[in-house]
Amino acid sequence: MTDTHFLEALSQGSERGTEGQDTMNSGQEPEGSVRGRVFPDPPVPPWEYDPETPPEGLGWMLGYGADYWRYFGTWFMELSKEEQASFTWKYPEPEVWRGFYDSLMGEAG
Repeated sequence: MTDTHFLEALSQGSERGTEGQDTMNSGQEPEGSVRGRVFPDPPVPPWEYDPETPPEGLGWMLGYGADYWRYFGTWFMELSKEEQASFTWKYPEPEVWRGFYDSLMGEAG
């Protein structure tokens, strides 16, 4: 494959979702969707979404894990203080995730 063909294939792949629909350039992602991947709506905390990946895991720094992390954090910060309190009560942090909610709220301040 020549460099030109490789670049064309790469650009076509980044513009198409798994169903072949244009998701990157449409600007009209469905609610709860990032780069063509649909996430739970409303979101669950990362340890519920992907219980196999530890908080410091590479999976949260790259690809869909990073997309989910941002999606969850944005959604959580849009909640009122009462809604955040209710959510954190419903989904308490496991020991290994201790401080996660505080870190999100610290980003807003």
